[in-house]
Amino acid sequence: KLNFNGLYNRIGQRIFLVGGNGQFGDVYESPRNVLDFQTSVTVGKRSEFRLNIKDMLNAPTLFYYDQNNNKKWDNTAFQKTTIDPNKDYVLQRYRQGTSFSLTYSFRF
Repeated sequence: KLNFNGLYNRIGQRIFLVGGNGQFGDVYESPRNVLDFQTSVTVGKRSEFRLNIKDMLNAPTLFYYDQNNNKKWDNTAFQKTTIDPNKDYVLQRYRQGTSFSLTYSFRF
């Protein structure tokens, strides 16, 4: 009647955009942890309530230019209002947020 389900995933580093031979290096998405949870309860023979919580950790997503081509994040290149062309810098950083859903299903 009552079920619990948890899922942990580590999203590894992956390439997002391929850089050129010019000013910009490749853009990578840095690794992050994701934790999802689901619980369901059966009500009667044909119906069920289900609660889903996605991305409970809400870890930041980071996309960065790998200017020194070492395939890892080396902190920002911004130093005293100038950019060091041999250090990485952030293209975008944000949090995707945690989502919740509550579902009722009935089977005929």
